Amino acid sequence: MKELQSLGSECIYVAAGVHKSEEMEKVFKIIDEKYSSLDGVIFAPTSSDSSLFRSLNELTPDDVNLQFDPKIEGVQVLAELIKTRKPDFCLLMSSISSIVGGLGFAAYSSANIYLDYFAGTRDSSETRWISVNWEGWDIENKETRFDYNNASVTDYFMSIAEGIEAMERVLALRNIPQVAVSSVPLSGRLKKMGL
Repeated sequence: MKELQSLGSECIYVAAGVHKSEEMEKVFKIIDEKYSSLDGVIFAPTSSDSSLFRSLNELTPDDVNLQFDPKIEGVQVLAELIKTRKPDFCLLMSSISSIVGGLGFAAYSSANIYLDYFAGTRDSSETRWISVNWEGWDIENKETRFDYNNASVTDYFMSIAEGIEAMERVLALRNIPQVAVSSVPLSGRLKKMGL
């Protein structure tokens, strides 16, 4: 946020559970009072909890809810709150795992699959909804390159510059509810997985 502010943007931080209607109504009230309009929404709920990496037989209902509440319930709360505000776009930050899966990613992948589905059902909305199946981003800026046939999940991460460039391209798209952003050819990756 400091970097955005140094570039002349005004940033505010409001803590709220995206799946909690009352808390999000307060957030949107602040937006309504402070700004004349809402131009776009980037919906990026996440959990860093270890439930992200559990096999199906290890998952508990609480683990599943840690993934489902912010994404599945949260996007429904968001859709209700933006109905009258009609932003130009609502970009849902989904994951490439909803396409390629991943060991221990059952709840996480499932929640992201719902975001993809949700964006695809919004075609009659005045707001452009798009779900982006993002590759991981290398926020530590390691800038490593690799042989993707022998790569681990973190080896696929995109650099911050690649992510920003991809975001700009995605936002320029029209009438496409879902886009996959992969740092390597997705067809080769799927073939390697037997898909």
